[in-house]
Amino acid sequence: QKHHISIYPSPAQDFFQIDLGEGGYHKLVIYNLRGRVVYSQQISPNRTEMAVQTNLSSGLYFIKLNQPEISSITRLLICK
Repeated sequence: QKHHISIYPSPAQDFFQIDLGEGGYHKLVIYNLRGRVVYSQQISPNRTEMAVQTNLSSGLYFIKLNQPEISSITRLLICK
């Protein structure tokens, strides 16, 4: 089963929106390039989109969305 995730705007500043496709995710984790967790949030499994407000510095980050059986990872670019 393919899970489509889109993040916009890209690049983002202080706010970005995540389209979770069919949903089913229960946790959002954002990592910096060193692998350190810089943001984490629980997600209701029936959500299909969410808005995220962060105060991340400019740079490249990885967003990991967890489901019970699988995880999806995508990139996030922050430009301030």
